[in-house]
Amino acid sequence: MKRTGLARSDLDLNLLQVILAIHDAGSVMEAAKQLGMSQPGLSTALQRARTALGDPLFVRVAKGIEPTARTRKIVGPIRSILDSVNKEVIKSDDFDPKAYTGELALVLTDVGEATLLPHVVNYLVAHFPTAIRTQMPALSELHKAMAEGTLDFALGYFPDLHNASYRRAEITTTSYLCILSSSHPIREGGISLAQFERYGHVDVDLKTHSRLLLDDYLASRGIHRRVQLRTRHFMSIPAIVAATDLIATVPASVVSGLGLGASLRIARTDFPVPSFESSLYWHASMHLDPRNRWLRQVLAPQLRKAAKKTPLL
Repeated sequence: MKRTGLARSDLDLNLLQVILAIHDAGSVMEAAKQLGMSQPGLSTALQRARTALGDPLFVRVAKGIEPTARTRKIVGPIRSILDSVNKEVIKSDDFDPKAYTGELALVLTDVGEATLLPHVVNYLVAHFPTAIRTQMPALSELHKAMAEGTLDFALGYFPDLHNASYRRAEITTTSYLCILSSSHPIREGGISLAQFERYGHVDVDLKTHSRLLLDDYLASRGIHRRVQLRTRHFMSIPAIVAATDLIATVPASVVSGLGLGASLRIARTDFPVPSFESSLYWHASMHLDPRNRWLRQVLAPQLRKAAKKTPLL
């Protein structure tokens, strides 16, 4: 059959569908009905397929039409191609968490792991029976891993992710509280600016965004915090503060997770301090992914529900 100008690259998926429909129906008229096309329209598409492949594809016989040898050879691969496109490209498969065997990978600071994660673990274990992994990579590694889908979500306060590459669902807005000993010279009520600057402080020396936000805020207003002890661990704060006259200024979410006893009390400052949003972040490239969508539709409401139950938040 003489080629007349179309190249094989002109054989698009629609033409493959036409070839398969005619083959299975054994009739141009019946294939047109199945595809919702007019018979002339289908005949035109068939002619395009014949031209692109350089083969008549179907020939007329006494009982109707028969596929050529070329058509019999290619109909299997065409069926496989169209099935794959339909399953993997066109259809957005529902995610079945019970059948999933991979991990849920979350980016969390140690604060977030202690205060946010406990609220969702039981629900996830019950509805998503697979491993949950948390980590806190460097920012450059975080961007790459979330774009590739090897990390699913970042949970907490990540202002570096407030850009077009990421989507987020706000969980709660929180501020800072002070923890001090119940026997501290500041006996009742809030802490004045003069008291805040007079007494010593214990500081959690981690490069978290929430800590940097507070440091920058205080510095911009000329508020001095006399740090007498620096520690790397939030969990040691209750024991340190209970035994000293030091003040710890930490995110309210941290306070809610520390389980403070009678030897400690919580105080707000009498002067303004900043607040920040804790959010669930995911990469924009994963927004329509069925698994990612299922997970965030589960995580966000559970986290918001937990935040509402925590008075300090």
